[in-house]
Amino acid sequence: MRHEPCKHNLNGEVTFRTENDLAAESLQELADTYEGLHPEGDFEAVAEGPEVRVTLRDVNLDGKLFVEALHRFAGPRTLEGRVDVGSFREQAQEQLVRVLFEKGETWVQHPMLWS
Repeated sequence: MRHEPCKHNLNGEVTFRTENDLAAESLQELADTYEGLHPEGDFEAVAEGPEVRVTLRDVNLDGKLFVEALHRFAGPRTLEGRVDVGSFREQAQEQLVRVLFEKGETWVQHPMLWS
């Protein structure tokens, strides 16, 4: 059986602090080479000293894989921002989720809780 690539559509912005000099570059490579596909959407990971800012607009990338990578690179209690995880396929609003990062904690929200 052939593995079908995930069709997640990621949008949002996340910042964190890190001691890993290659964090931004590694995240950029993850997005640019995901599933061997040509990059889709706008993904930008920029480091300014120890702070990394990641901006996503209609990016085709597995949401779980991306969140795991953020946790791997981020220093303790430094993750801030949010990522909306949708699909490039048509879907009901109830199937969307938001991953929210506050003071290093990670929360998953249902659309009815977005404000």
